[in-house]
Amino acid sequence: ADTDKFDPLVLKAMQTFNKTNQFKNIILQTLVSDVDDEEMKKLVNEFNKMDTDGSNKIGISELQKVLGGLHSSEVASIMDKMDVDGNQEIDLEEFGVMYLNRKISSQQQRLWAVFNKLDKNNNGKLCKTEILAAMEGKMSKKEVEKIIKSADKDGNLELDFSEFLVVWEADQLDKVMMNSNGHEEKEGAKTKKKKCSIM
Repeated sequence: ADTDKFDPLVLKAMQTFNKTNQFKNIILQTLVSDVDDEEMKKLVNEFNKMDTDGSNKIGISELQKVLGGLHSSEVASIMDKMDVDGNQEIDLEEFGVMYLNRKISSQQQRLWAVFNKLDKNNNGKLCKTEILAAMEGKMSKKEVEKIIKSADKDGNLELDFSEFLVVWEADQLDKVMMNSNGHEEKEGAKTKKKKCSIM
């Protein structure tokens, strides 16, 4: 395939994309609809160039044409990482997750903007209520509590920006959540839980 017509940065992002943890994936999905018109136009344009049969999905054969220089096993691995719902096709939302992951994770100021978007009461920390709201019902209260505990160094049951970055970059977060199995804080009895309201 003539890969000259594809954005080289997008091709690079596809080849270096690592499967996101559940928390990161859900946040990225919600942000896809928030990109500005110019960025969305570019995103859709790149997607449509790869979607050669006009099915609104990129299949393995189409991906192979796009990444023609790679071995079929490498292409299959990329498909597996980008294919969130496991149907062996990449839809626009899944493509958008890869696209935004490249743009956001490479620039800390963009991550700061994401953090502030989630921080509804503007106190510089993300509480359980704010994270639950961001998950839009795709994570349970118990799962969100496990996420917070996995990175909450000061034990206040909230995530400041540095703790948020730990969660964002945690490739093994899903395994941590599974293994924690509802584990309580060591000093849970002493921890004061603060109410957090979203204004």
